[in-house]
Amino acid sequence: MLQKVSAIVIRSRKFRESSSLLTFFSRELGKVTVVAHGRGKKGGQSSIHQIFCKAEVVISIKESRDLQTLSRAESTQLPRHLLNDFDAMQHGMAVCETIDRVSEHGSPSADVYDLLEAYVQALDSPNSMVLPIWLRIRFLLKYAELNGFGFQVASSSVAETTGCDIDLASGTAATQSTPRTNCFPMRPDSWHAFAALNQGKIPDSQAASTVQRDILSMLNAYFELHTGHIISPRSQSFEADLGNW
Repeated sequence: MLQKVSAIVIRSRKFRESSSLLTFFSRELGKVTVVAHGRGKKGGQSSIHQIFCKAEVVISIKESRDLQTLSRAESTQLPRHLLNDFDAMQHGMAVCETIDRVSEHGSPSADVYDLLEAYVQALDSPNSMVLPIWLRIRFLLKYAELNGFGFQVASSSVAETTGCDIDLASGTAATQSTPRTNCFPMRPDSWHAFAALNQGKIPDSQAASTVQRDILSMLNAYFELHTGHIISPRSQSFEADLGNW
């Protein structure tokens, strides 16, 4: 059976001499892994072998197998600015790795596809004033919400001077004067930045790197508890995947 889908490449690996093993996240099928031929050739479908490529693709599907075959790719689009920005590419690949780990094959979500599409477009904007790490954290917050375990954080007033704990089970905030199990302590500056991001705002671009690390560490613990998968500060497959392009 042939099926046409809108898809974004979230992983690309070398498979034999002239083929790639591509993992797409598609609007119609969710995560799907395919064998794509023609790796290394110029023109035609060559761009489909690169991560972040967005395309209309036709997939040959056999329900008896997990690995499908790419029949053809149409109207491929590559984010040119993103592919030349090392920092943006690292954060983008880390998000793709999170989707690859958390999503099950054959579980479509138009909302997740739209979120990923918007995220890649934001990373690819040459005039963006938003740091890639903030875009990544905003993505993760929305991704958690779409998967049913979003944070329930409405205000930063709870942590004006003392910081607060994030209850990892419920996604709520509590003062550090009330000890709880399964909580992640956050300092005031980290908490305020996180609360702003959770409300769709962007923290000051000068926010300390320690604040960024605090928030990512908390999200790592949160995702591990709710999905069984960790989200690394950087993509663990980054260097390997770069070498495969």
